Amino acid sequence: MLLDETGLEAWLRYAALPAEIASQHPRYSAIIALTDNQSSPVYTASKELQLGLSKILVDAWAATGGDVQDIPGLKADGLCLSCRQGVAVKILGQNECVPALVRWVNEWDNLDGTIERGYAGPSIYFKDGYVVDDLTRTGQYARLLASVRLNGIIVNNVNSDAELLNPTNMEGLARIADIMRPWGVRIGVALYFDTPKGLGGLPTSDPLDPGVIAWWDYITTKLYQHVPDMLGYLIKANSEGQPGPLTYGRTLADGANLFARALQKHGDGIVMYRAFVYNYHLDESNWKNDRANAAVEFFDPLDTEYEDNVLVQIKYGPIDFQIREPPSPLLAHLRKTPIILELQVAQEYLGQQNHVVYLPPLWRTILDFDFQIDDKPSLVCDIVSGERFNRSRAGYAAVVNIGNDPTWLGSHLAMSNSTRTAATTGTLKATSGNLGIQTICDIVKTCHFGPSPAAHDGNGWGQWTRADTHALGMDRTVATGTGNAGQYPSAIAVQFEKIETTPDERALALVSSCAVQASQTFPKQWEALRGLIDDARFKHVLFRLRFQVGHAVVWRDSVNTFYHAKCGIEDEQGRVRNHPWRIEAEAMGLDGFEVVSVTPFEAASGSRVIVAVSGVQMATAQSTVPFPFRRL
Repeated sequence: MLLDETGLEAWLRYAALPAEIASQHPRYSAIIALTDNQSSPVYTASKELQLGLSKILVDAWAATGGDVQDIPGLKADGLCLSCRQGVAVKILGQNECVPALVRWVNEWDNLDGTIERGYAGPSIYFKDGYVVDDLTRTGQYARLLASVRLNGIIVNNVNSDAELLNPTNMEGLARIADIMRPWGVRIGVALYFDTPKGLGGLPTSDPLDPGVIAWWDYITTKLYQHVPDMLGYLIKANSEGQPGPLTYGRTLADGANLFARALQKHGDGIVMYRAFVYNYHLDESNWKNDRANAAVEFFDPLDTEYEDNVLVQIKYGPIDFQIREPPSPLLAHLRKTPIILELQVAQEYLGQQNHVVYLPPLWRTILDFDFQIDDKPSLVCDIVSGERFNRSRAGYAAVVNIGNDPTWLGSHLAMSNSTRTAATTGTLKATSGNLGIQTICDIVKTCHFGPSPAAHDGNGWGQWTRADTHALGMDRTVATGTGNAGQYPSAIAVQFEKIETTPDERALALVSSCAVQASQTFPKQWEALRGLIDDARFKHVLFRLRFQVGHAVVWRDSVNTFYHAKCGIEDEQGRVRNHPWRIEAEAMGLDGFEVVSVTPFEAASGSRVIVAVSGVQMATAQSTVPFPFRRL
């Protein structure tokens, strides 16, 4: 009988091999670490190896110090395997190194303990405005990050709180750094641009004001006194209502350089300046307006104006972590400025970890895209590794929303995306792998969780459906539309200028009935693993897969109904507001529920839903199934 597991160990479970297999492996007397400095990642790695072998082979091992001669020349983060005294060793790699030196995680944790886009409980770092006393989970998380060669972390939300920089929290940041350092993981912090006015009591946060410059120099010095190896700052400014240099009539480069110069006095710290800057009060009646154009419009003119330790952090697509976006054209514009590609492990738009979604195939559509800059091969993976433009600093940041839930992300299988972040970014041209349970990424991009395609319209966000009886979607051509196609290098711009030459997956992103059908196979596939996985984890995943089946149907029907109302587009199966094989919840026998009309109407197949009455401890809905089973 398999013992129940919580998921806390993630992929580092080190489950014991069956005795007949373990007996075939040789036994060694010692594991030699090349240092006995307990704060060194090398020492930590030796202890981890000792732990892993002892659990997998059910044996005891000793660790001892040692020395090595004739170390070959290695690139940064490189490693080699060798052998001595004629012992046969299979060489797995020589001078192996990850192409991207920046391999970081961005957490969106708030000081009050909540997590933006967090679906797995409260923060492991913060509570009630301060760093928590018990940082046990922080060490466990650093272990997971190190195991897949992630080497840095921003521990707080990009929508930062100035109080992060008070003396008590600086001491707390030092404790976080001390715990992560032995694993080779350095920490950095996200900053609130207007902190000098708030926490500092200054009359302005103008990045060219001498008092502001001096204040950030002071704060940076204090941070380095607490965290001597701090990796740097992450900045979100002039974005979604946040203040920034534009607030004070300065350029985005002025803002980035303010922090870069403060860091330069203390070593190799860098500024990760997010390119997520756009006007969210656009006029929907102006057909030239387009949020997708914003990053290039704001950042392209500044390509030569940044300090050397500024890296512009660019979301993989021009909108916002959508499932059907071409790569951001800004990736092809910045020739002089180092860049970081921003990925998202957090399933903000993909079921919020209630759905099983395997993200690497999505990321590969970005990484394998060839911009053909100057008619030369220009894969995104080569641009962000630094290879294409010969940049020494470049890489990736993954937005991850781990919480204190034992599964880390609220779902056991969601952690597969964390480990594949490293695999995808570390071995840039490697295959993405397969869970055996296919992704449901074919579901349409709309709101954050439930379907609401109408949410795009009637506001200033600049990503409208433009759907009516004559057309569907935004015209992004240069000739008659927003001009977004013209932001791409010429070879791609020509392709995107005509609907006939634009790949279907780049043209529109509509819900697929195939996604519903695929999701219906998931529970059966998972049930085939019964008895091979402990009962707790098996039931946890099965519950989510069954929920996913129903939610996929809700998405399909909602989107079909919306576009039928807007454009008159029929569903091939005649399912728009026609569900003879469905029992509507409001028609069931209800106890403790009330029926509520929904807005927009397409969010429910009958335009109504049932909601538990406030204060009721238990609510039930009952019905007799009047027809034989069939797929929805």
